[in-house]
Amino acid sequence: MRETGSGRARRERDVWGLGGILIVAGLVRAVAWSRTAVLFNDGPVFLGMAEAIRAGRWDEVLAHPFHPLYPGLVAMLAALPIDLESAAVSVSILGGLLSVVAIFCFTRRAFGREIAWLSAWTVALHPWAVDFSSDVMSDGLYAGLYLLGFAAMASVVTRPRLGMALVCGAVAGLAYLTRPEGFGR
Repeated sequence: MRETGSGRARRERDVWGLGGILIVAGLVRAVAWSRTAVLFNDGPVFLGMAEAIRAGRWDEVLAHPFHPLYPGLVAMLAALPIDLESAAVSVSILGGLLSVVAIFCFTRRAFGREIAWLSAWTVALHPWAVDFSSDVMSDGLYAGLYLLGFAAMASVVTRPRLGMALVCGAVAGLAYLTRPEGFGR
């Protein structure tokens, strides 16, 4: 099916508009983080796991009851010239931004563009969504992966395609590696 000129223009507006929402959502989360006085109670545990990964102590990390994807991504990002805590918050913020994209994609397909815009702004600015994705905790990454998996699953249900089914399975696996709630949801 060929896309018409107006369809292409609408798609471009969606991309630019969503980009604007992501900038606002990222800034809101960065400001929220800058006002955080104390790490969430699991934050030091995740930082310790990231340090263990960087030191090659995988046995400690894999034996820990917390799942390894969040501290693994933190350790990867900390390979750049930023400190471990900033890397952890960056992963959380990116997870929060992934949530915005995923909810936009799902609601646009399921309910239309107007609901998609409202949903994206809601996830971008909702206080709980901001709190969970602007601290050293795995919740932001988990929410982003969970919503992306849900959006992929809904896409497969409405229009079955092998590629999207593989994306759904891969993202569900990543959600599980972030938090145990990712299994079977």
